Amino acid sequence: MMVETIRYEITLTNVTNPATVQPLTYSLTTLFNSQQSQLFSSSYSIANPLPLSFTHSRSNSTYAQSAILTLTLTSSYPTFSEIKLQAPANLMTIGSSNGYQSSISNNTFEVSKIYSLSANNSLSINIVNPSSTSITGSMVMNMYLNGYLTAQGNTNIAAVGPVYLGVTASSSNRVVGGKTELTMVVNRVSPFAAESSLVVDLSSNLFDLTNATYNNAPLTLPLTVPITTTSITISNLSNLLSIQNLPSFAGLTLYTIDSVSSKVAQNTIKSSALIANIPATAVSYSYIRSNTVIGGTGTLTISYTASLPSTISTMTIYLPDKQMAMVTTTCQVQIGAAALTTCSIISSTNNTITIAYQNQSKVILSNVVNQ
Repeated sequence: MMVETIRYEITLTNVTNPATVQPLTYSLTTLFNSQQSQLFSSSYSIANPLPLSFTHSRSNSTYAQSAILTLTLTSSYPTFSEIKLQAPANLMTIGSSNGYQSSISNNTFEVSKIYSLSANNSLSINIVNPSSTSITGSMVMNMYLNGYLTAQGNTNIAAVGPVYLGVTASSSNRVVGGKTELTMVVNRVSPFAAESSLVVDLSSNLFDLTNATYNNAPLTLPLTVPITTTSITISNLSNLLSIQNLPSFAGLTLYTIDSVSSKVAQNTIKSSALIANIPATAVSYSYIRSNTVIGGTGTLTISYTASLPSTISTMTIYLPDKQMAMVTTTCQVQIGAAALTTCSIISSTNNTITIAYQNQSKVILSNVVNQ
């Protein structure tokens, strides 16, 4: 009797993969003289489910606050009988809602019994944001058909932002170049047990901080104070030497932090309500007209001592409207005790003149007519 071993390889083409990862058994029967001779079988399952893509949005993205998380599919998806969601427990707290069931195991929340999507291929669940502004993570969506996985995807969930910190701030002097104090009053509207310190961050584009102090000690920024602090005063600040055109919100931020220095609550203060907005007044100034007769023409002598001469680049003189006017633009300046010299005129009209400032103590306008 001769025994032969014959190897056959059968290839099926244009085969559609199963709809799920459910293991399937394939059978092959051989016949000899039209009678069953041998039976071969093998089990096989799809290794990877169909990939899903989806986006997410939150109705509230702040620390430890309740929110509605909406997931929207942006890719095609297969027929399904149930959707399940999974997310790390430190990323969010998920409650049961809309008939969905939430449970937790191994520090992971799972939402099940989701049987359909809305008309725009989305679903919404109730969550509570994490008690940390530094935690990020991924949420997984699994689709099942008759209990077997058919499609899967995930989306990255960004960190939440700090909640609102109640703060009012004021400066005691808003004159250019003047000394001032900055006082901040803090109201922790919704205090959290995790808050460990209060931090003040102040930029040098608001004040000159060279000699600034806090509690009679040199100021170090950012300034960290106990969480129970309700009033903070920074002393010996100097207003900048000109009125700044800054963004509405810039330069002063107060926030609370937890034990790992993640922000819990925060507020950025309007800089326009704090910085210098009043021009500095001259040390002294006087005006003398050589002719006081109505319609008469003469000279106008202006003696001027600036309070911040090193910061001035131009000087503009405005003549009283409907009282005086320049017949011709003729101007001289005197610097200290030096002889009179011709002004460097930048622009002029019949009642306004702008000249270069050279720390002059006297400006003389000739041919000024009384009106």
